[in-house]
Amino acid sequence: MGPAGGGDRAAARRGAWALGASLAQNEALVHASRGEYELALKEMEQALAIREELLGPDHPTVAVALDVIGGIHRTRESLDAALAAQTRALAIRREALGADHPAVGVSANNLGLLEQQRGNYDAALPLLEEAVAVAEHALGPDDLEVGTALNNLGRLQHVRGRYAEARALLTRALAIREAKLGPSDLDVAVTLQNLGLLDLLEGDRLAARELLQRVLKIRERKLDESHPEVVAILDSLGTLNYRIGSYAEAQALHERALAIQQRMLPAGHPDIASSLRNLALVSAARGEREQALAQASEAAAMAEKALGPSHPDLAPLLNTLGMLQRRSDPAAAVATLERALAISARARGRKHPATATSLLRLGEAHLARGARTEAEASLTEALAIRESLGRDTPEVAEVLVALGELELARERPEAAAPLLERAVQIRSKGGIARHQLAEARFRLARALATSDPPRSRDLAEQAAATLREEGSAFAEELAAVEAWLQR
Repeated sequence: MGPAGGGDRAAARRGAWALGASLAQNEALVHASRGEYELALKEMEQALAIREELLGPDHPTVAVALDVIGGIHRTRESLDAALAAQTRALAIRREALGADHPAVGVSANNLGLLEQQRGNYDAALPLLEEAVAVAEHALGPDDLEVGTALNNLGRLQHVRGRYAEARALLTRALAIREAKLGPSDLDVAVTLQNLGLLDLLEGDRLAARELLQRVLKIRERKLDESHPEVVAILDSLGTLNYRIGSYAEAQALHERALAIQQRMLPAGHPDIASSLRNLALVSAARGEREQALAQASEAAAMAEKALGPSHPDLAPLLNTLGMLQRRSDPAAAVATLERALAISARARGRKHPATATSLLRLGEAHLARGARTEAEASLTEALAIRESLGRDTPEVAEVLVALGELELARERPEAAAPLLERAVQIRSKGGIARHQLAEARFRLARALATSDPPRSRDLAEQAAATLREEGSAFAEELAAVEAWLQR
């Protein structure tokens, strides 16, 4: 009777410990949902210690605790600590459960998203591909978990510049999610947003706006106005309206996003820096150049402090800062943009769209300081990258206008004209800011001044009429066109 009683007491102790671990985990999840991350970590570390003592360091339930701990660290931007926890969780699950177990797919997905957040896209890719393969094998091709894995992999391919692969993955994810959840579910909105951002990068801005407006309606109906997903879509729609030329709408959306971020996030958060950068672009487009430069400088400094000097998400902020420095200090602009280019090329590769943007801005800065050979090299490389993604996009037109200006500076109007003809044709389509079409028309007018004077004058007059309609923000550009017409 004695030994049996001792065994019962040991079993009871183990049961009590297991219950304690579960309760600690539940408490941790409650704390995390309230944003009380220090308390959540304390509870989860207690749950982890109990499970390691009771079951050993390689038990699957230890991996569960590690996954939760990694998620909390990731939310707190403690990415190295998150990496350690989630790497160990995946290793335990692979060894204990086998490569095809659904829990292995969950861990691979979590670790892949973490590597993407850290800017390690090459490390993220095989993990997210593994998550898709495991989910399909374990659950079937149309399961919701497959839709989630496809969405995450599609978003990564988008960031990597693999747009065709991204579209195929996201389209399949959307079909699964709409079939299983209905057209107004929040997970459906996530995939719609990813597809809208893809449309935006591929130049179909009107299609992108339709998708993103649908996303905003879903989220405003189902979420609190300060929810991060509401902020994300406000940011995306603001950027889209900026590119279309609807600057008042863009400013209102970005200011709304920034106000929420400043209320909900710690000071200096990289998302706040991103919103400041977006507002800098709008300020510049509205002719408020000093304010724009101040906003862009603050955004870049904030992002660098939060992310470090080599994070790929810093490059867009440096691109904006360099673009705004170009007018007053071309040499400083070149230094800023060379740094942005180095970051983009190292993190994403020399042929990535983000690298093309750095090359374009660097080429424009070289042109502003009269370094025409360097300008040509940067702009030609940028054009090749952008044309590889589509020959008639607004992004291609942007490079064509810069190359046309380069040829005009070299007094080679016959070389400038075909470049600018293409730019005018592209910018005559819908979904592009009207002042950008005026810019292309005026440069083409200058290129045709000798070879086709009547058309040249007509193009310049069209440009002037558009700039007058656009208002005081473009007074300087209008003055240049009118002076040229009166020469």
